Amino acid sequence: MVFKLLNHPITASHLIYGGYMTKKKALLIDDNETILNTYSSLLREEGYCVVTAKSGIRVLRELCHHSFDLVIIDLAMKNGGGFTILGVIKVLSPDIPLIVFLNGRSEIARKSVSLLKTCTLIEKPCNHEMLISSIRSSSNKTNFVLPNAGNYSP
Repeated sequence: MVFKLLNHPITASHLIYGGYMTKKKALLIDDNETILNTYSSLLREEGYCVVTAKSGIRVLRELCHHSFDLVIIDLAMKNGGGFTILGVIKVLSPDIPLIVFLNGRSEIARKSVSLLKTCTLIEKPCNHEMLISSIRSSSNKTNFVLPNAGNYSP
């Protein structure tokens, strides 16, 4: 029998053996609903329980009530709060692995973000394979820049 919780299926084995409770948790931050849905599906396929946030207020609420194994954030959110949210995340959870999406070719943004520990930079749009590769390696590496994020490396 399959139940639904938070819009994804949970099997009886999850409930019996506690698999749901031991899943890795990811916080996905973007103001684009299509991106949230697409990347949430990819994260669930990789074994993550996914929490999504479209605003800084929601991010703060989630960080105050939950711990996460991974955070994925788009810096170019329409409200312009991507850098502020990123700063708050680093203060509240300094060692959490981050995947940061950059739009465009802003060298200043790239240099600023690349100085953070536990951070992977990805130029948007990215293909699914690149994101999956970043998700899989997020807990094994710190402070690295993927090839399509430009020529700058710390």
